[in-house]
Amino acid sequence: MKKFSSGTIICFLAAMVAVLYIVMGGGKITVDSPVSSRLDKRELLSARQNILVMGKDFREGDGPNGRSDAFFMLMFDENTKVPYLLNIPRDTRVHIPGYGWDKINHSYSYGGFKLTMQTMEEFLGIKIHRHLLIGFKEFEEIIDDIGGLDFLVEKDMYSVDKNDGFTVDLKKGFQNINGKEAIQFVRFRDEEGDNARIHRQQRFIVKMYEKIADNLMVMYIDGLYKKLLAMLVSDLSVSDLGHIGTALYIRVRDGGPGVKIETVPGTPAHINGTAYWVPDMTALRAKVAEMEGVKPSDRFVESSRLFEEEYNAALLKAEAGDSSGECKAAKKLAASIRASEVEAIQGVDTAVKAIVKNGGNPDGTVKKQ
Repeated sequence: MKKFSSGTIICFLAAMVAVLYIVMGGGKITVDSPVSSRLDKRELLSARQNILVMGKDFREGDGPNGRSDAFFMLMFDENTKVPYLLNIPRDTRVHIPGYGWDKINHSYSYGGFKLTMQTMEEFLGIKIHRHLLIGFKEFEEIIDDIGGLDFLVEKDMYSVDKNDGFTVDLKKGFQNINGKEAIQFVRFRDEEGDNARIHRQQRFIVKMYEKIADNLMVMYIDGLYKKLLAMLVSDLSVSDLGHIGTALYIRVRDGGPGVKIETVPGTPAHINGTAYWVPDMTALRAKVAEMEGVKPSDRFVESSRLFEEEYNAALLKAEAGDSSGECKAAKKLAASIRASEVEAIQGVDTAVKAIVKNGGNPDGTVKKQ
């Protein structure tokens, strides 16, 4: 009969624990906690046609969905044809269902437009009816295909985004802008804020619209129409896109009344070395209700208050160093657990081999009797 030391027994127990941990799925963790203040679908505001507009891009390391660095909520009045625009900064800190608290632009990388729409509905408290994706790559190609745009750059523009290595370097003056320069122009951000950037984007889009439409370039440049359709991926019909696009063009071109452009109210913040835009939830929900043209119900107001409390509690935890609810921390923890699983499997295999070889104890101090 074999005799085993206490060290051997402990080794076996540790191996059993490791095996049970793996077999029972111990490496799977839940990183999301339900938001108790979430509105029912029927309670979401939906007085206007709400369309989520996203600029999409693909870069190395972004995953299968790519990324989205531009977010607008277009609230369109079907009767008056008046558009309302809400700009959502890409660094806005939000709750992403299934992933925890993180930047809004990460929601697209994790789950495409469907997860982004779900996140936005919870965040804004409105029903999103349609979505529109604008491809940066196709946008760049179209600008080159139409021979660039003769355009006035109102000032020197220079910035470097260290997160993705994107550089903007444009000189002041009237010039012909090619595709790469166009992307730099519409994405440039500085101390003037998002409203200034939105107006620059509008000016550029008006010029682009006019050059394509006035010269009927769609008819003469091979493949341009297909590229236009490829640039705009949406569940809106071509007819609807045409109506909305024309209404936006006329309003922006003429500076017509009723074009309401807002940005999510809030303040910049750095949490554990990461830059965020932290919204003022009370002001945001009030602004959204105003843009929808409705008086919010008592339930909507109470939900907004609860959501703000939950938001602020999560923010305080993160600022205090408690990253249990943070998406990045959860992903890091999951990766750590997966590494531990591999180590556990290797450890069990090594331990068993040593036990068999040494007759009971992997350190070799107890031999066969």
